[in-house]
Amino acid sequence: MTRGGWVAKVLLALAGVFAAAFVSDELIGGGALGWTAAGAIIALTVGPLLLSLIAWRREQDSRSGR
Repeated sequence: MTRGGWVAKVLLALAGVFAAAFVSDELIGGGALGWTAAGAIIALTVGPLLLSLIAWRREQDSRSGR
């Protein structure tokens, strides 16, 4: 993955975390529905970054012969 791709995924993840905090606390009031909505937002925005990190790590392991 290119450096620009990593930067885009990190920025998306950061935006998702802040959006989840805002939705959970300000819009919904921090209740169970807020936690659920925040979890969904975080999963959708941080998920691509985590999957890319896993793929990158597998590539590094295959290069080293593990």
